[in-house]
Amino acid sequence: MYQEIDAGYSLLGAITSPDSQEINRSSTAGLEGAVILYFAETATCIDKAKLWEQIGFKKNIARDLKVEPKNIGMVKTILFSYLRENQERYFLVSTLAERKVDYNEIRVELGLSGQQTQTITHKISDATLESITGKKRGAVSPLLDQEYLAKIDAVYFTHDLMDDAARNPEKKYDLPRSPSVSEFWNAARLFDLLRSKSPKYKSAGEVETELKILDLKYKQIPQTAGYEFLFRGTTVEYRGQQYQITNPPLKKEGIDRRRKQIGCTAFPIARSENGTINYEYTERGRKRLILPLTFEILAQSVQP
Repeated sequence: MYQEIDAGYSLLGAITSPDSQEINRSSTAGLEGAVILYFAETATCIDKAKLWEQIGFKKNIARDLKVEPKNIGMVKTILFSYLRENQERYFLVSTLAERKVDYNEIRVELGLSGQQTQTITHKISDATLESITGKKRGAVSPLLDQEYLAKIDAVYFTHDLMDDAARNPEKKYDLPRSPSVSEFWNAARLFDLLRSKSPKYKSAGEVETELKILDLKYKQIPQTAGYEFLFRGTTVEYRGQQYQITNPPLKKEGIDRRRKQIGCTAFPIARSENGTINYEYTERGRKRLILPLTFEILAQSVQP
């Protein structure tokens, strides 16, 4: 099962659960959880991408795992800190290696307030990184021992990552165990396995079950383009935060011309003691976020 030294890596075997120490060395073809030993250490996704190019890794490992080279990817995982009630807290975000983390998405899906979001930073010392995750730089991934999972608030799999994994069910992503050893999993399958072990693993797209409608406001209109109601001014709660929404899009129109997922424009709000709605403001006016909310979800709440 071992590759030649010239290949730049060795295929050690496969595992049946994330971060398992029992490696099956007899068969790896087509299996989830292939374990790879690189003959060089890397500290960043950029370094690993350069190594892949140097050793022709995608083509070779795709052959080993019986998938097409386009179905070999990489996940980057970043540790963030933020302040909650003047206490430093931590969370991990796993996304595609080539994508930047969207702070607005993180805010919405992790239920952070505007004040908490302003304190988010990824500038964390090596000592703190190792203390919180048990991993050295270059080895951080969503694969955490329970001891370290207890130290963070959440491990979030981004919409970009989960969408890519869903659209490419055969795609396997590199997730580091150490600076020189990685596991390869489909991200959607991996998330399901990890979520079954802890609710701290979170992803986008659960608005159907987690959304609370606090004040439904709607206006019936002549049906045009599939719309029967307007919902402007409705207030909702999602993952602990309140929002006042504009009109959400139809589900069938939920992808724009650039094939990016779109959602409902929402204004994060807070309420004073007398119930008055207070908005957040930026230099451009009211703070706007995007909720993964469609017209159909709200339309179900309208009484006939």
